[in-house]
Amino acid sequence: MKNLNIIEKYCVRDLELKDRKYILSHDDETGELFVDIVESLDDFKMGEEKDEVFGYWEDEYFVFQCFLDNDNSKFSTKARFIIFKEHLQNSLLAIVQAERKLKFSDTDIFVKEIYKSKDEKFNIRLVEKTLRDYVYKEDGSFVEYRRGFDYKSLKNI
Repeated sequence: MKNLNIIEKYCVRDLELKDRKYILSHDDETGELFVDIVESLDDFKMGEEKDEVFGYWEDEYFVFQCFLDNDNSKFSTKARFIIFKEHLQNSLLAIVQAERKLKFSDTDIFVKEIYKSKDEKFNIRLVEKTLRDYVYKEDGSFVEYRRGFDYKSLKNI
């Protein structure tokens, strides 16, 4: 994947895979993706201009979590849900490609999607497919990073 920047904090280098956490952000101006691999999400401060998504391991799931409310966004909560959902595969692909400790067998775990909002109807939890289903083709190669989301379609949402 082009334009993927991986920032692995020194304190996580020796952690087991399941103890590592991920913050994925995107720079709209440059198109660059950033995956920070950290020990804890507790100290993270949300950016005002960037949208971040989070990944972490639970016993039975790989959790993909995002916050839909952002007062600085030009998109509504509903539109932001559509954007995050549409980019789910790309987001998971970036995280998987950033993680040097990940083995193919580690991807046979279901993804729990968590969308959080002040608006109760957008507090959504979904479990649909495994991590492997999202990021690998049947032949074991990575799926292609999909470009070209139609943001104009969200104009009236």
